[in-house]
Amino acid sequence: MAVFALDFAQGASTGLHAHPFGQLVHAAAGVMRVVTADGTFVVPPGRAVWIPPALEHEVWMVSSVAMRTVYVVPEALPAAPSTAAVVEVTPLLGELILEALRRPRPYPLGGADERLFRVLLDNVSFQSVVPLHLPSPTSVHLVALATRLQRDPADKRTLAEWAETTGQSARTLARTFRRETGLSFGAWRAQLRLMRALELLARKRSVTEVAHALRYESTSAFIQAFRRHLGTTPAKYF
Repeated sequence: MAVFALDFAQGASTGLHAHPFGQLVHAAAGVMRVVTADGTFVVPPGRAVWIPPALEHEVWMVSSVAMRTVYVVPEALPAAPSTAAVVEVTPLLGELILEALRRPRPYPLGGADERLFRVLLDNVSFQSVVPLHLPSPTSVHLVALATRLQRDPADKRTLAEWAETTGQSARTLARTFRRETGLSFGAWRAQLRLMRALELLARKRSVTEVAHALRYESTSAFIQAFRRHLGTTPAKYF
């Protein structure tokens, strides 16, 4: 395994790429958006996204980002999932990554440096996957619908109203949406709004501003939705 530190300005991108090893992309500071064929992931501070080997992906910097990346050969993390996922970075794991950056690269085997990296791997857990993934539909009608909503997550049109723009019935759209994304249309849109809210909060927008921008019924309704998905309030999360 190897650890690298890269700092990016807001709006920067890594470009679409893949590599033959796994990658744990940690946002030590700032918020990233990771795009794969399976969907979009938002990675706020204290979290990381696991990118399995050979998966094409692109990382966009929602804000300025201090990226700390751990590259791992597949056999070193046999329990790692075969799909991308956002995972928690505990304070201990975060400190181990920072300490690993101070060690030689490549690090010598058979001594304290190797033991440190083994402890680091022992602290990478995939047991608590964070719900910050927005799966992508695949059919033409739904891709167009999803793209328009991603441009304006505050759009509150119902599925019946969207159906009028696609030439399909609301029932057909609902059934196809669930089959292709695993979520109902309402749940998918709620996830989209939450992830966009994280991006706006990372840009130092106030909770009230975010609630208004995404057309929540009220600031308290936004806070309740945030707590329901992430277990805490926006202020405490950041």
